[in-house]
Amino acid sequence: MYSPFSGLSVIWGILFFLFILSGFIYVRVLFRCLIHSYTCKLWGHYGYKVGMNGLLESERREILDTIFLRPLLHIDNANYISEWGQPKTDERLRKLAESIAAFTRNAKRRNMNSFSKAIQDWESDLAYLKRTYYNNRFSFSWPRT
Repeated sequence: MYSPFSGLSVIWGILFFLFILSGFIYVRVLFRCLIHSYTCKLWGHYGYKVGMNGLLESERREILDTIFLRPLLHIDNANYISEWGQPKTDERLRKLAESIAAFTRNAKRRNMNSFSKAIQDWESDLAYLKRTYYNNRFSFSWPRT
């Protein structure tokens, strides 16, 4: 006998419940985390969160400073960590900026109204990183959103 709560139906049921409970952005991040677990571990470990229920600008910037200026902690994948380079390097800043720019581009492809606050936060954070660390120091192409 078929049960609507078996196999994939359970997963989709949980995702639908989360969608209703917490909004589309949370479900998308959760689904993305299932696919890209190290990326989510990094951002989640540092507590970076944007959007309607996100952090204050000052809190986000403190996290961005920490990620750029200090060694990355609590990620158990050496290959993933090597993608981020050493603290205070162009490689670290490029990875940080490209990640945020990718989040922004992906959100813009969706319903802009649903993601407008998140997009605003990401673009503000990118401007902060560019102004604080990139200008007059590095020469790689700054990512577009």
